[in-house]
Amino acid sequence: MQFLDSTLQIAKERRFQQSFLTLPGSGASLSGGAVRELPIPDEALLGDATGLNFLGLGDQVTYDPFYLIDNGFLIPVDARLSSLTFPQDWAVDEDVYTFWARSDFDGHIGDTPFTGNLGVQVVYTDQSSDGFTLNLTRSNLNPEYIPTSGGAKYTYALPSFNLNFKVTPSTQVRIGYARTLARARLDQLNASFAPSINVGNLGSTNPSNSALSATGGNPELRPYIADGVDLSVEHYFAGNRGYVSGLLLQETARLR
Repeated sequence: MQFLDSTLQIAKERRFQQSFLTLPGSGASLSGGAVRELPIPDEALLGDATGLNFLGLGDQVTYDPFYLIDNGFLIPVDARLSSLTFPQDWAVDEDVYTFWARSDFDGHIGDTPFTGNLGVQVVYTDQSSDGFTLNLTRSNLNPEYIPTSGGAKYTYALPSFNLNFKVTPSTQVRIGYARTLARARLDQLNASFAPSINVGNLGSTNPSNSALSATGGNPELRPYIADGVDLSVEHYFAGNRGYVSGLLLQETARLR
């Protein structure tokens, strides 16, 4: 009998640090009277020496964007004030504790010898996430991010066994079964959630153009569980010159 235990700790954090550049002036959108163009100050111009003549495009207007930003001719605007109003920042932590035991055995069924092993894994997972949700009662120009969090704790037993029947000195039949576990990706476990409404689609009857949508994750997601069974036959040639094998049965049932 063999025993083993292990601990796996995973942490992932996403920070969305991005701004858009816009011209100063009144109005928050083009329809609302936002400034569309302004003259480039002479101090920001770099001259035609940095143009694209080498590509055959002639002289180009070239300027130093850092001068424009540093002197207020271009203003950084938080990405939340754009169409990207949904929460972008989140953190996920996952602690996984695994214990397994395995026992080897052998024997005979009539005149047919067999070998095999029987084992089980016990997996305990503690997952949690911190993120934000968007308050839809506030305007996009003044969004409110509400901290949110969630998580789940679960334990699964994953049994497995293998049997190898030596039908003849050169032919063996193998059968195996295992239950496996696959956890969701960390980005799918994030707690951020943001519903949104596209007013322009309110009158649409096309499901592909729904006025209601949402983005985010679910920190309470459970893993996929799969039960697999394999049955195969192997024939070995004399003198260890090689072998052939055939898979007679392979069945997998996935559970959620």
